[in-house]
Amino acid sequence: MKYIIKFCPQCGQDSLKFDGKNQYHCPECSFTFYRNVAAAAAAVIYYQGKILFIERGKEPQKGLLGLPGGFIDNNETAESGLLREVYEEVGIKLDTLEYFCNQTNEYHYCGVTYHTLDFYYIARIDKLPDNVDPEEVAGIKLITLKDLDFDQIAFTSAKEALGKLIKCEDKFLAKAAEV
Repeated sequence: MKYIIKFCPQCGQDSLKFDGKNQYHCPECSFTFYRNVAAAAAAVIYYQGKILFIERGKEPQKGLLGLPGGFIDNNETAESGLLREVYEEVGIKLDTLEYFCNQTNEYHYCGVTYHTLDFYYIARIDKLPDNVDPEEVAGIKLITLKDLDFDQIAFTSAKEALGKLIKCEDKFLAKAAEV
């Protein structure tokens, strides 16, 4: 594996060693840095029985379909970060989120692989967004799960979460009909 960091941030020596998993250690000054999992969240947003997908407007996976969401910032919960990300990307203020599942993922960006833990939530809207971020979102598509081409989905974790949803989607759609 390629080292991402080689100079120790504490002593400045070219001595930082990576353990191949998540730890960098400097034998010169005993400094240790842990590269832990990053948290992200995405929303499966239903509109009239279809799921709102975004066409990714930038790398990674530009042009493929994604779910609105993104990385959780410091001092945010998964829910508050997701609400912020959805609003930034597609201009929707979601009222409620229902936790669905979480999946591990690898996010490849600028030559670095970030290991993530992605939280997935179910939400519903009664109006389509009209204020998308053109840098993040190239377009919006409404697709039913049965019509979804999984080869067009940007991230492995989203494919896995949507695969799980196929098995229990009727429960979520029935619950939405009650509201």
